[in-house]
Amino acid sequence: AEKVSCGKGEVWTEGCVTPCPETCHPYVRRPCPFMCKLRGCICKTGYVRDQYKNNTCVPKDKCPKQTSTAAAMQKCAKDEQPSDCALLPIICQALCPNVPPTGVMCSQVCHKGCVCKAGYVRDPRKGYKCVEEDK
Repeated sequence: AEKVSCGKGEVWTEGCVTPCPETCHPYVRRPCPFMCKLRGCICKTGYVRDQYKNNTCVPKDKCPKQTSTAAAMQKCAKDEQPSDCALLPIICQALCPNVPPTGVMCSQVCHKGCVCKAGYVRDPRKGYKCVEEDK
């Protein structure tokens, strides 16, 4: 089997190469097929791909700092926070666990918007307001 030379920060694997590796900008997400191809170059441990540098592997702590533009633009309710990766429609965000969403197609595409603060979930019975998780 011919060995391909891997780039800087990469290692060769005979195992699974995910089509959607961890990246510097997790909110620049594309739909991800749940398939893996065997054999290929993957980022070394502690490295992630940087979409803005030709998908090269960079040390995780060398990722460009994310300037959250969402924060500047978005006015969110008091139990919400701005996010560059809010799943829409809103029903796709974390809901009160006892209220299953009904037949909605959720895309894994990120949008600028508001999400519940940590420890809060959306309650469909209250117009999808964010409520404390245990309420």
